[in-house]
Amino acid sequence: MSKPFAIIGTTDHEKRILGIAAEIAREVARAEEKHKPLNSPHEGWSVIFEEVEELREHVRADTGRSAEARKEAIQVAATGLRYVLNLCDLEDQK
Repeated sequence: MSKPFAIIGTTDHEKRILGIAAEIAREVARAEEKHKPLNSPHEGWSVIFEEVEELREHVRADTGRSAEARKEAIQVAATGLRYVLNLCDLEDQK
């Protein structure tokens, strides 16, 4: 059973998760400043796929644990978050 959010961050592992989540949030903010919102699910998928392919290149080159691969993984997560933010508004689904 998961803990309520209010007490997440008490263990070292939870602190790491929160730190990575903050990195993802900063990447989302950077991407939002640089790019227009995702316009359609097809565009969102294309952008996510592009980021995944960039990460895959690192994996294939046996550099999948490098700082650059980590950066790509953060971008994959941030792009997924942008997809949800831009295209999956729960208010529209009610």
